[in-house]
Amino acid sequence: MDTSHSLLDRLSTCNSAQDWNAFESIYRPFIRERLLRSNIPTNDADDICQETLTQIFKAISGFQHNGREGAFRNWLKKIVRQKIWQHINKASRNGSSGQFGILYDDQAVDQSFEDQWEREHDQHVVEKLLQLVKKEFTETSWKSFRRMVIEGEEPAQIAMSLSVSVNAVLISKSRIMKRLREYGKGLVEQF
Repeated sequence: MDTSHSLLDRLSTCNSAQDWNAFESIYRPFIRERLLRSNIPTNDADDICQETLTQIFKAISGFQHNGREGAFRNWLKKIVRQKIWQHINKASRNGSSGQFGILYDDQAVDQSFEDQWEREHDQHVVEKLLQLVKKEFTETSWKSFRRMVIEGEEPAQIAMSLSVSVNAVLISKSRIMKRLREYGKGLVEQF
């Protein structure tokens, strides 16, 4: 896997199957959950999720990150919202809108989608990036990183319990953080 460019950069330039699979493993569950929370029935949510990912696949080469925080997150949110609205409008035309008309006429529900998206996007993506990056490091390096960064343990304590040097703990943290930053650049802003 190319470590010199972020996943987003690689998707917009070469769009390899490996990179697309990584992207999909990050975003499919997140998009599907947003659809379900928008009261889209499960069967429809699966279809809409696939349509959304297909649209992203086709459009990603044209995405230009403008350098502003959350640019990709907002671009993606617009696509998902558009797919939700298309589904609601189609259901409404077919006379099967049921609860949708009531729910989406209410601005509070629309704002709820916005708030949930903003609050949960980065957390979800970071968790998925951690899963992807974990495969690239030894178990000891990963344990060092996790205990120091996520659990807040002191490096000396970690080193002693894992029978490694404090320097090894610090190097593990540095290498994994560097990889997370490279891989997640543009997807999340908190690195």
